[in-house]
Amino acid sequence: MERLLLLWDELDDLVSAGCHLAASAAGEVTGLAVPIAAAASALGAALIGLQWHAHAALLGVAYVPWVA
Repeated sequence: MERLLLLWDELDDLVSAGCHLAASAAGEVTGLAVPIAAAASALGAALIGLQWHAHAALLGVAYVPWVA
């Protein structure tokens, strides 16, 4: 019976270590993903802003008021 309890304790330690490693890995991935997502969002906003300014200039030249 003592051997069974010892094996159960070892198995519990291994499972706990695996859970700890999985949680640590998830935290590392999340910690890395947040700055990458923020940078991509800022880049996207900058590109949309540049595109809007380019199209606004074209629309300003082609604008014809239909109401006299």
